[in-house]
Amino acid sequence: MKIKCLLSVILLLLDPVCRGLESPSSSSESTTTTTTTAAAENWDEWDEDAEDIDYDGIGDFDDDFDEDFFDEDHVEDVVVEEEEHFEPFLGYPESYTKTPFELNLGSGIESYLNGNYRTIEMKHAIAKKLRAGNLVVLKNAFLPEFAQRMHEELWDSNYTAHQDYIDDGFTYHHHNVYDLEDQTDYLKSVVELFRSKQSRDFMHQMTGRDTHGFPSHGAPSHYVPWDYSMAHADYFDQRTVTYVWHLTKSWRPEWGGGLYWCRESTDKAYTPASFNTLFLFIVSPDTQHFVTLVSPLSQGKRLAFNGWWESDWLPDPTVPGLTEYLADATNREQLTAKQLDTLMELNRDLMEDPPENPGLRKVLNQLWEDRQMPSLYTTVFEHDQPLNEIRTEIRTPIKTSIRSEL
Repeated sequence: MKIKCLLSVILLLLDPVCRGLESPSSSSESTTTTTTTAAAENWDEWDEDAEDIDYDGIGDFDDDFDEDFFDEDHVEDVVVEEEEHFEPFLGYPESYTKTPFELNLGSGIESYLNGNYRTIEMKHAIAKKLRAGNLVVLKNAFLPEFAQRMHEELWDSNYTAHQDYIDDGFTYHHHNVYDLEDQTDYLKSVVELFRSKQSRDFMHQMTGRDTHGFPSHGAPSHYVPWDYSMAHADYFDQRTVTYVWHLTKSWRPEWGGGLYWCRESTDKAYTPASFNTLFLFIVSPDTQHFVTLVSPLSQGKRLAFNGWWESDWLPDPTVPGLTEYLADATNREQLTAKQLDTLMELNRDLMEDPPENPGLRKVLNQLWEDRQMPSLYTTVFEHDQPLNEIRTEIRTPIKTSIRSEL
């Protein structure tokens, strides 16, 4: 009896479900038919509109569906690709033998350049870019053994903090070995290599600039966390060509310490700190660049070796030919900071005591006008500025043509 009652209850519960599976009633049939007919009409319209649509390549999703994809056994076999392991360089063993690389291949840096950089074709290509005012970046610049030995020397050097805050907005804070007496014997020999006559002659051929002056010595640098160097052009004293040799191992770009070239577009301006990368550029008032701040999250050491090649010429009004030299716009563009200061001082003197040679005064005035040209990318207006004082000249970047010296 109890079993019959239980079966009755089950049947009552299943009855609505069974009714739902039965054919619809006559009243619902008319509604369904109407809806279906309307849908069919709409589909015909859609189909007519869609005749020109190319469905090739869409495929049958049912055929592509893998029913076993979500099986537990399949999921267990899925391998998640991990990010490539990065290992920062944190130093050499307490006792190790430095790479035995001697500077006996030649007296100039050209002898130590890596691979194709020593070929005439590559040197022509590099010279063309340098003379056009570009920043040239040579990756794997020097022989690997030379770069490795330099990294060891820089890693073990004792650095001193240097900082300055100048009212034109240039500030810096970094660590260097500026005193030659504090550099190792090997570093001293590298300093002499970079400022040897052979190196200076080579850079003169590459840049067309006067690099015959005896330059100040190059120096190692170590940018520790929070070190930086704000935008500057290296346009100082008698500098004509800058070199920066990056010697930083296993360094992530987000740790900073890279060189940012201000004249470049944003996506190409930043070159991260790296190992055995040489930066070269001709110094001018437009060669603004800076070193980005080193992150406190960085590991290892951001190391480099940098310096300049310089001119040894200063303008002298008593020497014949100065007027003709300054009449050439290219020569005026290539003046160093110290040469320009000398000429501006001479111009002030000539204002008080007119020269016997009026042509000199004319070219000095032209030089003054050149330097008063408006900014390359920035225009500043004053709210009460008279309209007749608004200058509309358009200045172009300095470009120097390649010559036939190579």
